[in-house]
Amino acid sequence: MIGRMNITAPAWTPKTEDMVEGMREKTGQNYASINHLGLAGSPDLDPRLRLYAGYQHVSASPEDGPQWLGIAATHAELGEFDKAEEIINEMKRLGGMGLIPQVYQEDLDVNLAHIFAVAGEYEKALDLFAQLEKSHKGHPIYHYVRASLYHAVDDFENAMREYAEAVRELQEQREFVEDEMDVDAIINIILACSVQAESGEPFDGTRPLELSMLLEEQDI
Repeated sequence: MIGRMNITAPAWTPKTEDMVEGMREKTGQNYASINHLGLAGSPDLDPRLRLYAGYQHVSASPEDGPQWLGIAATHAELGEFDKAEEIINEMKRLGGMGLIPQVYQEDLDVNLAHIFAVAGEYEKALDLFAQLEKSHKGHPIYHYVRASLYHAVDDFENAMREYAEAVRELQEQREFVEDEMDVDAIINIILACSVQAESGEPFDGTRPLELSMLLEEQDI
């Protein structure tokens, strides 16, 4: 148990502990920063070292929902999908750990579906997305990620429908977000994916959990 989370931390090797603690002392970074950003000067830090930092942080601050979500994401990055799913399900059991569903950064269920997608379990992810339709239908990123999943399984008709919904919702909400992101550039990316689906081409885009990351991951 870590706080209220019925989660057991992995066993760490002395080498992992020594590396993180030694580098942390040199950089002055805290565990939370290392978990999210890596070490200063070492952005490609081994995920296992970031994972160690994350667990050290939540051991002292077990109610930090964003850090737990980061730990789940790192487990998924390492291919440890069962552990990632276990953490998110624990967070759901505890009422979200302070995370509030937002339009542009999705809630725990969408994060869980995203982990299924990263694991290549597209049908499982789509099943979960279907359950979320009523509560998330106004979320542009929900429609985009769902479209990308349909696209990945060659269901081009549903993919085009969901891409169109993502564009429509984003256009309707433009005035609320255009100061934070380039709405037109994001719409163009989504439309390009829709054209691929219409042509029967495979999905080759990215599948982030924040719309703004579409721009970052495509270097726009």
